[in-house]
Amino acid sequence: METPEAARSDPKWVDCMTLAFPRELPMQYEFEELRFYVRACYPHYYNLITRMLNSKRAKVVTVTDNPGIGKSLFYAYFFLRYRAENEATSIITISFAKENNASVLKEVVVWKGDRVVAATSNSLAIGNLIEKAEKEAKSNVIHLYNGSPKIAAASARAVCFTSSDKSWFDHIKKSQYRPKLFMPLWDLRELQTAAKALHLSVLGGDESPKALNQDEVEVRFITFGGIVREYLASDQDFVYQRQHDIEKMVGQFNDAGIARRLLQDLESEMVLGC
Repeated sequence: METPEAARSDPKWVDCMTLAFPRELPMQYEFEELRFYVRACYPHYYNLITRMLNSKRAKVVTVTDNPGIGKSLFYAYFFLRYRAENEATSIITISFAKENNASVLKEVVVWKGDRVVAATSNSLAIGNLIEKAEKEAKSNVIHLYNGSPKIAAASARAVCFTSSDKSWFDHIKKSQYRPKLFMPLWDLRELQTAAKALHLSVLGGDESPKALNQDEVEVRFITFGGIVREYLASDQDFVYQRQHDIEKMVGQFNDAGIARRLLQDLESEMVLGC
């Protein structure tokens, strides 16, 4: 069902199937494709998040779920739409990396409308750049995180797009104004539509690019389920390697000790969705 906000929006954001990926957007993991698929759930999630932030029912919203489901693509959609609909707002986009199991600032880009105001990946300059941008924007600012920080911004509104991160989840659960939203898995029909909309072709070895055929579509879905990273990959060798990794992990369950350890690790990292 279309929300009132979606009805008032530019149809581009509700009806489009693909968008050009913003190359200057800082990413936790590099995205090499020129365009990305816009899922039907994106407008709904966008409206829900902006409504929560604008009503002050939330200060920091975290969008999460399984790795590879496409949270970073929703981050790109959210950024593009928010920038277009809030031209006077400063948007501080920040990517984070994990080093020795700790969150580390990777890159920051500050936007005002469609302009890049400032950008750096210099670890010594990132903190000062963020502080300067917040001071100049006063209260009209929002943070968008790709990957999870150590702590939330002290005063600004923020949206964090991240996989499960126990340290971050422990931090945000201390406040009722820091809710989590869970992205849904892709179903087969949605993945097929995405592959067609993106004109997906695959490369493997010395072969020429060729369209992803129906048999390969179903094999990928059976193997990877609703995880879009592998399903929509254009590098067939990458897909084969990921399939091998899964088979190797499943094979480890033949060893009772390893199986027990894997289950313990899974239990410690599990986050229940709603």
